[in-house]
Amino acid sequence: TITAHDVPSGVSDQPWGDDETRTGALNRARRALAADPAAAYGVGLEGGVIDAFDGGAESIGCMAIVRRRDGRESVARTASFPLPPRVARLLRGQEPGQPKMELG
Repeated sequence: TITAHDVPSGVSDQPWGDDETRTGALNRARRALAADPAAAYGVGLEGGVIDAFDGGAESIGCMAIVRRRDGRESVARTASFPLPPRVARLLRGQEPGQPKMELG
């Protein structure tokens, strides 16, 4: 049985960089496990943005799993994909627009 828990990541609304994105995923996994005493594992997902070599920005995701039995933690990161230049500029505050942009 899988049970979802809405738990905070403990990082900014838009994590920037591998470290912050990884931390968000681990925090979510730990908090999900703490939210359900019967759970054997906690799983956390976090999306983030990294700086690209060409000056743009790329989207990434991190996944974390924590095992209750021994506290073992495992984290992996997805491949990245480039964000459109306008989205990168908006995220960096370099283009007029809404401070927070919703994409769907």
